[in-house]
Amino acid sequence: MNLKKTIYIAVILLIAVMVYFLYKGINNTTQNISPVSISDSVKTRDSSKPGENTSSHNNNNDSDKVVKHNEAEKDEVKKDDVKLIVLYFHATARCTECINIENFTKEIVEKEFSKEKKSVKMTFLSLNIEDSLNEHYINDFKLDVSTVILSKVINHKQVSWKNLEHVWKYADDKELFFKYIKIGIKEFLSQKEET
Repeated sequence: MNLKKTIYIAVILLIAVMVYFLYKGINNTTQNISPVSISDSVKTRDSSKPGENTSSHNNNNDSDKVVKHNEAEKDEVKKDDVKLIVLYFHATARCTECINIENFTKEIVEKEFSKEKKSVKMTFLSLNIEDSLNEHYINDFKLDVSTVILSKVINHKQVSWKNLEHVWKYADDKELFFKYIKIGIKEFLSQKEET
């Protein structure tokens, strides 16, 4: 009888631990896209400073030196870290045009801007504005309908954004939609930031 109780308790504890780590993993994933800001959605999870030892012990072995060196290299790259985040905001209930806008925009970012992706990191995100974690974007970007937003992020700070509000006009015509989005992205990337 004691053996059965012990096994039962061990199974319950194992399930509880698994649920905890599953929840923690899901929670960490959703925090990457919201609720703080767009720039936070593209940050890496490593927030250490150059030369800072991230290990839990202070052994001065070669592996610690490699970790420190790699972290310093990451921070050097971050100095001019330019990203263009192409966001598609939609509601829960979606029509054919809504789905077209998402699919067309994603295709353009992935296929048509491969040359630009070498100099500027481009990311496509599709976010439901009716999700409570994303509701703040309604005010952040003055959203009143589903739309595509371009957000330029430099060194993890949003420096400018643009609403491509006419996507609805072209939602049924892939060719015109592509032209509109291409022009919008190229103009947006060519704009100089005011300092």
